[in-house]
Amino acid sequence: MWQGSSLSWTCTNTPGSYTCSCSPGWETGGTDGACKDVEECATGVHNCDENAACTDGGGSFTCACEPGFTGDGTTGTCEDIDECSGLA
Repeated sequence: MWQGSSLSWTCTNTPGSYTCSCSPGWETGGTDGACKDVEECATGVHNCDENAACTDGGGSFTCACEPGFTGDGTTGTCEDIDECSGLA
């Protein structure tokens, strides 16, 4: 029996039966057939910049530049903010 949120798996009706599989960002875990969240941040399977924080979410992850940097957080996008610029 497949368990968990219906967002974590898809079920396809077949003649006389069905097949289920985990959605992207989810993987089969344990013996109960439940889909569990892939921990992209913990396993390093993400595209966050080295100056960004990675945050796992249900089936996905987000990247955000650390304080002192600007950009969308993905690889190569976090640029240093020149805090001294404009000071006279």
